[in-house]
Parts: sequence; structure tokens; C-alpha cells
Amino acid sequence: MATRNLATRLQALIDEAANLEALADKIQCADEAAGLAAARTLSTEYRSWYSTALSLVSDDLRDRFRAEYEGGTWTYKIKSFLEKSREPNPFYNPDQTASGLNFTFWMCPVKEKFTSPFRQQVNYLSETLARIGSNSSSATALDFLEGASRKLPVTFALLTTGHRGRTGISVDDEYDVQHILHALLVLHFEEVEPEEPTPKMAGASSRLDFLLKQERVAIETKMIRPGLTRNKLRSELADDIVYFRAHPHVDSLFILIYDPLRKITNPTGFENDLNSDYDDFKISVVIAS
Repeated sequence: MATRNLATRLQALIDEAANLEALADKIQCADEAAGLAAARTLSTEYRSWYSTALSLVSDDLRDRFRAEYEGGTWTYKIKSFLEKSREPNPFYNPDQTASGLNFTFWMCPVKEKFTSPFRQQVNYLSETLARIGSNSSSATALDFLEGASRKLPVTFALLTTGHRGRTGISVDDEYDVQHILHALLVLHFEEVEPEEPTPKMAGASSRLDFLLKQERVAIETKMIRPGLTRNKLRSELADDIVYFRAHPHVDSLFILIYDPLRKITNPTGFENDLNSDYDDFKISVVIAS
């Protein structure tokens, strides 16, 4: 899932929490019909909220998130509240204060059995959102680059076609691709650094085609040319990735491969082999053909 989309969905769930709390507060009222109606609505809306939230919360927080819903044999939490929200406590006695007892009127009081565990669930969502927040600008840039790159072949076709007797712009090699891409980048990003050098490793270094400085995204372009086989392309990219990972201002890498002759017969498979979102260095690849 793209990080920007994940962040948007998490924030929507967090924003919805206040409405669910307000609905829960209407259940344990003197008006039984109104309370039952609120209970039915909350049960439907919360379960939908819970199902979505459970799929988005960070893996290491998921069990704790689930526990705030399920509770235990002797620990009532949200699940029990939804099932018994208007069930009176059989041990409640109006005169219990005098006898030193402290049973509540409701079997599952809303503040204790819904609001408190529910707010903890919201905290887990907020923690998940905070973890990806630092990468949101990078993710937004990657989303834009992917969408724009998949339309580049149409853009190139328009540019290479002459208009009103004028000669079109030719796209013959990687430098032509970079030139047009550079013009596109400066329209959308504040700081676009071309040919940014990478740190030296074992006495050697490489160059990023572009660096989106604020978004911390490196951009590498390739154009399939005669003699550039699939295996050779993989080898070139693997070498480049090693250098790009070491760059102090890069958190993500976007690779655009322009394949006008469609020599890569399985572009989706090739992209999936190189795409990576398993560590702190995200790699996104698009083959435009």
C-alpha cells in the first residue's frame, strides 16, 4: 500500500473516533428506545471501523490493538460493551454505598468498558501514523513519479510529433529522457538537483540523475538500447543501488526505465523483482513503454 494512501486512511479513522465516542455516550441513557437505537448504530459503525483499523495498524501493535476489543475471560472491554451495553448489573444495589460495595448500575459502564480501551486503540493508530509521517513527503513524491512516468510514452509521442510545420523533439537516448524529465520535475518540486554525486565506496562513486532534496528521493533513468540485455540492466541497477543507499540525503529511490521497443517482455515481473519496501530504503521501479 502506498504510504500516502495509508496515512490518509489512518487519519480518517482517527478523525472518526470522536463520532464513535459521542455515539457510545448516548447508549446508557434513561430513554430505552433511544439507547437501543444508539447501541445498534454503534455496533455496526464500530465493527466496520475496527475491521479497517486492524488491517492498517502496525504489525507489532496489532495484538495489543485486538486485546482492547476482545478483553479476556474476566476482563470486559469493547466486545463485551457492544454485546451488553444496556444490560443492568445484577449486583447493583442503590444502598450499596452504605454497605461498602461499589457495583455500577450498568454491567459494562461506557467510560470504563468502551471509551478507555477505544482511546487506547486510537493511540495505537496514532503511533502507526507517526511512524510513517517522516516518510510521507517521500511517499507522495514516489506516487507522483510513478503516475507521471507511466504516461511518459504518450508525452514523448506528442513532443516528437511536429506541429504546424515545426520539427518535433527527438527522444533518442537516456539524455533526452533526462532532459524532458528534468523539465517535468521542476514544475512539481522545489529543489531538483541534477547529477548529484554519491559518496565514494572503495575509491569509486556514482551519480544520481536527479535528487529531490526536500523529499529525499533519488531518481535514476535508463533507456533500453542495443546491447543492453535484461541481465546487464539488472547488474547496472544493482551496482547503482549500492551507491544510492549510501547517500546521506536519500531515503528512497525511483527508477525509470524507458523501453520504447518493448524489449522487456514481462515489465510487471521486472518491476516487482526490483521494487522494495522492506526496510528504510524504498525502491520504486516503472518501465515505461
